[in-house]
Amino acid sequence: MEAVEGLLILILLTNPVAQEDAESFSKRLKKYANQPVSIEVGKPANNKLTTMVGITPNDLLAAGNIGKTLTKQKNVIIIHFDKRTVSGDKLLDAQLWYDGRQDSYVSIAGKDGNPLPGLVEGCTSMIGHKLRKQDGASAMNPGTSKNVSLAHLAKGKAWQQLLGKVAAIKPEERAPIVLYYQIMAYVNLGQRDFAVKVLNEFREKYKGHILVSSAEAIIPPRERTDEELMDLGNNNIIDPLFEGDDDGKLKDKPKKKEVINKIPKDANIEKLYKELLEKEAKAAEAAKKKAAQAEKDVEAKDSKAKAETVPTLK
Repeated sequence: MEAVEGLLILILLTNPVAQEDAESFSKRLKKYANQPVSIEVGKPANNKLTTMVGITPNDLLAAGNIGKTLTKQKNVIIIHFDKRTVSGDKLLDAQLWYDGRQDSYVSIAGKDGNPLPGLVEGCTSMIGHKLRKQDGASAMNPGTSKNVSLAHLAKGKAWQQLLGKVAAIKPEERAPIVLYYQIMAYVNLGQRDFAVKVLNEFREKYKGHILVSSAEAIIPPRERTDEELMDLGNNNIIDPLFEGDDDGKLKDKPKKKEVINKIPKDANIEKLYKELLEKEAKAAEAAKKKAAQAEKDVEAKDSKAKAETVPTLK
């Protein structure tokens, strides 16, 4: 391998559309560093990687362990930089290899927003200690900076700290990814009701956003008691996650005591379950007959109307 003097950062590109943002990203990293850093962007970085270890960016993406080995042996940071649009939102994605480890960070902004500052903040929270000399307060080590990213806190399972960081952001300024992390934190803390409340707000503010569906998927179903599961009444068990109006919008449901039919301790559960199935089958058959009769009534009415029609004589 070719010897590398000082810190070298390779910002690899496999998508030419990301070139301009990658160069801006490079300038911000240089501005953040308080010691000499050599940064290669795009084609020069791709070529440098090939010269050093004989691989391409695609090889690295397919076999990330190579990057771990390289950055463990050499004073090198490798970042694969990508840009794309998802559901109208701008997205910047960085895969990072440093200190023998591999990490990633994604920054998302709305149609008129800029995801670059968020990406810089997220990446410097992970590699900042290599960009700046360890001079006390100015050193930015993961977990010690005031600007530690939400992604870094989530990876460290620092859920309470993550919620505190979200609370410092004005509600009207919370991007989709911020609300997603807030829901993730509540779920991991076992606070499902709070997660559902944030999800309601998320769906109302960013209806149709891809992260809304992702957030729904991580909220677990409400736990039910044995009595609720065996309820033979009017199906009046409410799950606040999926209860909503016809337009699908979730509503905050006031807590109320649910009406549950009490089941005797000595009840035959198998018999009750069989009765429930029979009840549902009879209801379905009755509904089918009612629909068939309604169709016959309509046909009879139409026939009668035709028979009573008197042709007009000229």
